[in-house]
Amino acid sequence: MVLGHKSDVKDAEWIADILRHGLLKGSYIPSREQRELRELAHYRKKLIQERSREINRMQKVLEGANIKLSSVASDILGVSARSMLEAIINGIDDPKLLSQLTQGRMSNLELMLLLLYYTGLDREQSSRRSRNNEKYTNILLQRSQYK
Repeated sequence: MVLGHKSDVKDAEWIADILRHGLLKGSYIPSREQRELRELAHYRKKLIQERSREINRMQKVLEGANIKLSSVASDILGVSARSMLEAIINGIDDPKLLSQLTQGRMSNLELMLLLLYYTGLDREQSSRRSRNNEKYTNILLQRSQYK
């Protein structure tokens, strides 16, 4: 081959010559089952990414409404978080009642304190929050030292 005089015809002739001498290795073509499995794996990956985007979008909307559910529950689509969201939608804004909806590891007292601290749901508490921030922060710090 001469530099600067490249053409598809010359490339094809060169590839044919290499093939005649057995210097080309065949391309790998996966079986139908492997292709279908790859397609399913790619589809699953896309669904997981889409679910993550929707969860992040939902969390952003909640935080925009001053509902810091992610600070209270590790999974905002878990059973406890969904029951708290449903209660909020139905007009329940008492942190004590919301804290009773937990299922699992988190204690009701810890959840109630976190709800009081992180949300603006309790209107009476919201007006006093600026005075009591230190108090709730100290309680949360003390509780975290005992774990």
